[in-house]
Amino acid sequence: MALMTMIARVVDGLPLVGTMQEDEQSGRSVLEYQNQAKLLFRKLGPNSPNRCSIETGPYLFHYLIDNDVCYLVMCDKMFSKRNAFNYLEDIAQEFYNNYGRRVNSVTRPYAFIEFDIYIQKSKKTLTDRRRNINTINTQLQDVQRIMVQNIDDVLQRGTVLSDLDTKTQNLSMLSQKYKKDAAYLNRKSLYVKGAVASIVLIVFFLYFWRAIAKLNTLQSNYSVLQDSIKFKHQDESKHVSDTEKFLNRIQISNETLNRLAIIHVAGTKGKGSTCAMVEAILRFNGYRTGFFSSPHLVSVTERIRLNGQPIGKECFVEHFWKIYNQLFVAQQDNNDMPTYFGFLTILALDVFLTSNVDVTIVEVGVGGRYDCTNVIKKAPVVGITSLGLEHTKLLGDTLEKIAWQKSGIIKTGSDVFTVEQPAECNRVIARECIRKKAILHVVPSSLEEFFWEQIPSMMMKHRNKTSELNVSLAVGIATHWIRRTRPILLPSKEQMIPINIVQGIDNCFWPGRLQVLQYSAQRTLFLDGAHTLDSIKVCAEWFKHNSHSQFKKLLLFNSTGDRDGFQMLSVLSHSVDFYEAFFTPNVAFTASCSHIDAVNHNFPLDQQMHRCELNRMFWTEQLNQRNGSVHVSVQSAFDYLHSALLGSEEPCDILVTGSIHLLGATVTALQLEKKLFRI
Repeated sequence: MALMTMIARVVDGLPLVGTMQEDEQSGRSVLEYQNQAKLLFRKLGPNSPNRCSIETGPYLFHYLIDNDVCYLVMCDKMFSKRNAFNYLEDIAQEFYNNYGRRVNSVTRPYAFIEFDIYIQKSKKTLTDRRRNINTINTQLQDVQRIMVQNIDDVLQRGTVLSDLDTKTQNLSMLSQKYKKDAAYLNRKSLYVKGAVASIVLIVFFLYFWRAIAKLNTLQSNYSVLQDSIKFKHQDESKHVSDTEKFLNRIQISNETLNRLAIIHVAGTKGKGSTCAMVEAILRFNGYRTGFFSSPHLVSVTERIRLNGQPIGKECFVEHFWKIYNQLFVAQQDNNDMPTYFGFLTILALDVFLTSNVDVTIVEVGVGGRYDCTNVIKKAPVVGITSLGLEHTKLLGDTLEKIAWQKSGIIKTGSDVFTVEQPAECNRVIARECIRKKAILHVVPSSLEEFFWEQIPSMMMKHRNKTSELNVSLAVGIATHWIRRTRPILLPSKEQMIPINIVQGIDNCFWPGRLQVLQYSAQRTLFLDGAHTLDSIKVCAEWFKHNSHSQFKKLLLFNSTGDRDGFQMLSVLSHSVDFYEAFFTPNVAFTASCSHIDAVNHNFPLDQQMHRCELNRMFWTEQLNQRNGSVHVSVQSAFDYLHSALLGSEEPCDILVTGSIHLLGATVTALQLEKKLFRI
């Protein structure tokens, strides 16, 4: 039995992970041996053996040193050394894959305590394996006892040798029958366990898909969305007041919500990327993080992340039905339920409250002042990314109106971080800060204004003005947060950016943004969710400089809402010589069995198909491009590419852009989810 497992850094003996349990047979506490293990860690050095077993009382310490990290397990003396070292090799591999880069930067003991979850799983496997061996040994001893008893009976009665031979043969036959019966029972047991596990899995997924189906019913249909745009001035703050009402119905008051330490971020360009970098920096520096963002690429669970990972389906199902059932029972009429985005906002806040995160990063959905996320009344830090014209039917058709909406998330006494904005936006933001007694910080416009201990590697790959502003804002927000909560992690000079901040930036992964996927030997996907004029310019330059000059270049495009697809297509056509352009709705498959997470009632299929046809006409007639075609799904577009356009072998580079939902449909249609999320 593995009674205690510890992981420590060899160079200074700093404990990184520790888990233990009592010896169930002797009742002996193993706590006294923890100090012996810590003493052993401090004595280890460069000349220490990489593998060793050390006797300590009734137990043995087995340790393994790998990549300057010591992995130690304490077992009873009867436990197999081979199994113990196999166990250590397994946890060493998993620990290095998850935390190897961060080991040398941590300063506090037990910085990776969450790894205990994996250790418990490994210990259970180890225990089950040993239990099975003990069972087999017991059965063999029973067989041996039967044989000895039969032999004694033979000798006592003086049975002739021929009788002994007969009984031996009978015993051998019984033994063979026993083995066959045991094998049959084992197979039957496995079948039963497999059947039970399959049933449980099927039931669970039915609960999950039913939850997603229920969630989709909360989406506004197209006509309702148009009415809300037409009459938006009549009830602009309804989203915020309704969200507060629904939170109260599930016993989350403003006082409860204030327990979360929140960073609230709005903006036009790069707010998702900025939030992702802030989260990555803080997580790399030891914070337990919660992150709410939108939209999702493939699964709705991507919108709610704990410590950088989308919440599991089990977590989603648990919180969804708890909240949905309470709100359904309490509703006053058929329309008294949250919107799709409002429900996810409530669900995310509930998850973060029950998960005891250190910091919560919340990305605004649309606008800011009247966004559901503005139910947050207390946010120590607020971020506003670069502003521009977007969602003009909802937010207004001037930069001043856009800035007024975005600055609505500024809270009383907050520290507000923003980039250099157009003059009219600066005035609106500054005026709101004065009104709310908030402190305004404008981050540097160029990364050269910081003193970098090491230049972030991502800036060497995709350096442009927008990404520089996003990095600058993320660094400003994250370093301010660390300085006010854990100042020991930063140097005293504010503009000095240490290596632990740089590593956080370099460890940031935000799928679907300037991402390259190889989906066959000679065909490459270039994915970017650009959906504004400025971001499509960055996307076009990125594709132009990173695609293969000798390959044919194809475009897969869609735009939704009030976004100007014609202007985006003009930028793309003037930047890149495309061999063919495909225009498809954000639908993965031609058949009606589309991914349930991708159902979108806001923009029905006939409206999307009409937009695709308009985009194709503009592409071929106004831009004088030679080839453009409309397809009912991404699957249909790629079927045409493989069979009629290029065949299955000719190499090409394919740019997918215009809508983040189109990226999700493409990844689903081509079954590239694991590559997209680097699983």
